[in-house]
Amino acid sequence: MSMKARVEVNVYGLVQGVGYRAFVKRAADTLHIYGYAENMPDGSVRIVAEGEMENLEELIKECSKGPTLSQVESITKKWYPYTGEFFYFEYF
Repeated sequence: MSMKARVEVNVYGLVQGVGYRAFVKRAADTLHIYGYAENMPDGSVRIVAEGEMENLEELIKECSKGPTLSQVESITKKWYPYTGEFFYFEYF
């Protein structure tokens, strides 16, 4: 039985201006995860994502790696109930 969930991930390090959000979108699209990624004023990237729990776990693993030019220093994550409010993954 699959379980859907929502996770909010904050990624710290060199994650702006290095293609990080586009990297997350590609991974999310592959994993059928919906939500968004956005740059934050403190230099971090915030990701809000919904989908199957195992796919979200896989996305978090990808986020901790990041694209070649990024340097992920730390990640925080908070889990929430699934809402179904997203229909695709975007970044801004």
